[in-house]
Amino acid sequence: MSKKLKIDWVNRSHFFTQGEMSYLYNFLKTSTSLTQGNELLKFETSLKKYLKIQNINVVSSAAAGLEIIALLLNYIRYFKI
Repeated sequence: MSKKLKIDWVNRSHFFTQGEMSYLYNFLKTSTSLTQGNELLKFETSLKKYLKIQNINVVSSAAAGLEIIALLLNYIRYFKI
C-alpha cells in the first residue's frame, strides 16, 4: 500500500526587496565576470569571518568543485566525471 504525498510547491521561492534588486542589477551591469573578482573576494572574506577560519576557497558551481576534488585526488584519469 503506497501513501501519496502532496508537496505544495510555491511559484517563487525567493522574494527580493527593491534594494536587493537594485544591487543585483548594478552588479550584473558593471561586472566583467560573475565568477571572479571583487565580489568573490568579498564573499570569501565574509564567509571566513562567519565560519571563523583562516583559509577558504569558493567555486562557481558544484560541478567545478567536484572537478577540483577529482584533480586533487588524482581520480580524473581513472574515472569519467
